[in-house]
Amino acid sequence: MESNAASATSKPVQGRTISMSASLAYFALSIVVNSMGNVLTLVTSSHIHPQFLGSAYWTAAENNLGYAVLGKGNSMALFWAFMILGMLTSVLNAILMHKWDWHRIFGNFLFMLPFSIFIQWFSNIFNRIMPDAHSLPMIILYVLINFLGVTFIGVAISIYQRVNLVLHPADDLFQILLPLLQGQRHLGYVGFIHSANDHGFGRHPSNGPGQLRVGDDLCPPLPRWDHGLGR
Repeated sequence: MESNAASATSKPVQGRTISMSASLAYFALSIVVNSMGNVLTLVTSSHIHPQFLGSAYWTAAENNLGYAVLGKGNSMALFWAFMILGMLTSVLNAILMHKWDWHRIFGNFLFMLPFSIFIQWFSNIFNRIMPDAHSLPMIILYVLINFLGVTFIGVAISIYQRVNLVLHPADDLFQILLPLLQGQRHLGYVGFIHSANDHGFGRHPSNGPGQLRVGDDLCPPLPRWDHGLGR
C-alpha cells in the first residue's frame, strides 16, 4: 500500500491547471497588454525631446524597419513590419532546429497576427493623442509612461508563457539559442549526437568506438570576455 501511494504521489501532474477557455482568455489579455506596452515605449521614445528613451530591441528593430521601408506615412507600416519579421524569425527557428514544424509555425502565426494588428492600432491611437514632450513635467510624465510600458511587456510575457499555448517567434528563438550558448546538447545538436555515435565524432578519448558517456561535452566552451576576446 505504501509503495503504491508513494508511486502515485511521485508521478508528475500532467495537463492544464486551468480550463482551455481561461487559457485563451489569459492569452488574449496578454496580447493586448503586450502590444500596448510595446507601443507606449515606442511613442514615448519618439515624442520626447531630447530623445533618450528606448524600447525592446525587437520592437525597435521592427519599428525602424517598417518606417524605413514603407515610410512613416504608411498607416500599415508597423503591422507589416512586425508580421513579416516575426514570421521570418519563425522560419529561422525551423532552420536552427533542423525541422520544419508546421504546428509551431502556425502557432507563431496565430500569435503574430493579432499582436501586429494591435501594435498598429495602438500606434495610430497613441501617436494621435500624445503630443511631443519638451517641458520638464511632460518629460517626467513620458519617462514614467515608458517605464509603465516596459512593465506591461514583462507582465504580458509572463502571462502568455505560463499559459503556454503559442509563443512569439523571438521567444522561441531565445529558447533555441540559450542552451546552445550555454554549451549544452540541445535541438540542433541532436543530429550531431547521432553522428558522434555512428562515426566517433565528439567522443571522449577514453571511450570506445561509437560510444558517448554521460557528461561528455560535445560543444566547445564559448570564449570568455575576460580572455580578451570581443573587447
